[in-house]
Amino acid sequence: MVATLEGGRRGEVRRGRSVSAPTLSAAPERAVTGTARTSWWAAAGAATLAALVHLVLHVGPFVSQKGWNLSSFRSYYFYDQLSYLGIARNWSLGARGDFEPFTRTGSSPYPDLYYRAVGWLCEVTGLDPVAMWTILGALLQALLVVGVGLVTVAVTRRWWTALLAPLPFLVGTFAALTQGDWKTTLDSHAVLWGPFGVLFTANGESAALCLAGGALLLLVLVATGHPASRRGRYAVVLVAALLVGLTGQMQTYTFLCTVFVIAYAAATYGVVSSRRPAVWALVSAGGIGLVWVLGPALATVSPLATLVLGLAPTIPGLLLLARVLGWWRVILPWVVAVAAAAPQLLETVLGIASGDPFLVYREASSSNLGVPGFVGIRSGAAVVVVMALVVAVGVVRRSAVRVALPVGMLLAWGMGATNDRWGANQEPYRFWLDIMVLVCVALAPLVVESLIAVVGYARRPGRARDRVVAGGAALVAVAVLVASMADFALFRQDIAAREPLNFYDGRSAALAQVADASPGGIVLADPCVDPFTLKIVWGGPVAFYNLGLAWPEQEPQIREVLDERAQGRLDLEAAHAAGITGVVVDSSCSADWASELETHGAQEISGATTPDGEHSLALWQLPSTS
Repeated sequence: MVATLEGGRRGEVRRGRSVSAPTLSAAPERAVTGTARTSWWAAAGAATLAALVHLVLHVGPFVSQKGWNLSSFRSYYFYDQLSYLGIARNWSLGARGDFEPFTRTGSSPYPDLYYRAVGWLCEVTGLDPVAMWTILGALLQALLVVGVGLVTVAVTRRWWTALLAPLPFLVGTFAALTQGDWKTTLDSHAVLWGPFGVLFTANGESAALCLAGGALLLLVLVATGHPASRRGRYAVVLVAALLVGLTGQMQTYTFLCTVFVIAYAAATYGVVSSRRPAVWALVSAGGIGLVWVLGPALATVSPLATLVLGLAPTIPGLLLLARVLGWWRVILPWVVAVAAAAPQLLETVLGIASGDPFLVYREASSSNLGVPGFVGIRSGAAVVVVMALVVAVGVVRRSAVRVALPVGMLLAWGMGATNDRWGANQEPYRFWLDIMVLVCVALAPLVVESLIAVVGYARRPGRARDRVVAGGAALVAVAVLVASMADFALFRQDIAAREPLNFYDGRSAALAQVADASPGGIVLADPCVDPFTLKIVWGGPVAFYNLGLAWPEQEPQIREVLDERAQGRLDLEAAHAAGITGVVVDSSCSADWASELETHGAQEISGATTPDGEHSLALWQLPSTS
């Protein structure tokens, strides 16, 4: 954690000698970028308005879909999202355990804190999980936008800059200009898109990014000298550390990405502000080379351990910070973050060490998810351009913070997105996506400040060439950002043209009524009954699972049953072995399971007619094998 960027402090005395601490020159820079007093009431109003604009832009296309209601779900890469919703559904019913969410058997190492929170809030409020998913996701994003706005005001000292807070979430990857689409499709299921594409799901990753973004904004606030007291700044750093740690229990990749961003940014600051920056930069570069050399060998032992090795280049810079500013000031925030993430980290590490078959599968299932070099650079060009602008302004002002933060974040982005090349091979495209979101959020205040400074410089009397260069830099940065936002326009059109997923209709009510008669055990849906719908509207144990989320206790038997189901066949022997006790049958289904169940001695124990009056649903209880 960057507990060390304390604006305005010139130095400190330790062990009888004076050491020079980096200065952020906070007071002179404020004089350039804005007035000494800021109307915080106006800033709060502007930030609130910005949050409302964000929701209109991002949630508006969804809520305007034909047939939408508060209990509608996004028809947007929904397979995984509905699986996560199963966790929330269990918790809303009081079924609180670390098990595979569909069958409620086995164990789940998935970091599901957010989904547990959604389910708990459903139990408290009486809302269904789909409605709570929408409400809580929108609230977290609105709070993040407010945070961007208020930190931008603190940095620029201009209340109206809070109105610009929605802009970081509109940045795209130039897919609209290069491919006529709002996303870039890579190998396997990997894609590249802007922050809007990542956050729209409103899932645990989106929520974790909101917390991580808030943590980074707090650190930027501290880095630019806010609040005024050293104790206040350190308290803010500890709050940021706690938020970072909580993301570890919400989404593993978001936690790792946030750690990469903070570690590389802090280390770069330590190098840039040291007495011999060139020497320490070479030492750190050697660390990067070491990762690329040793990483592939370590990956044969543990890909996750290789990810930790990816932080090795930050060690020199972090040691420089600790030497100047005190070891405990640097170490304690990291301890807080690790402690907050510890339950999930320990469960994962111990599971891998014990050979848990699911975790072994997950660790080895990230092939063909890399980001081609040219595609990754082109897609992130808009962000890189504004990073360069912030660095240029930082160089002119001799501000270590404004040079180090963009450079460090760019290094973290590059290392995370290429982790398949240096051995870890843990979904590098997701590192690319998440770090882009974090960079857009964290650097937004500094980007606005830099644009104001450059425009102001272009308007001052002086050499015409300098004014032209400054004005040109501002125009290029704004033009590139606006051009990238064409992706978001296509994204809104795509979302608005879709239809929502509605689970709480008359057929679903009949399905829940039928399943409620289950005497216990796992219930299997026939090929015409959607297991997702059965799980969401009923909530009991359902014979289904997400291969990449968690495995049930009888995973081979469940898999055999589901494979047969996909072919329209019912494997009763495998069903018994998997602990399945009931089967829900739709009378309109071409796979006539009812006749087969009756032939094998199963009993129909409940039934209901669908609202159209033409079909019926029934629950059949399998005979005992004893």
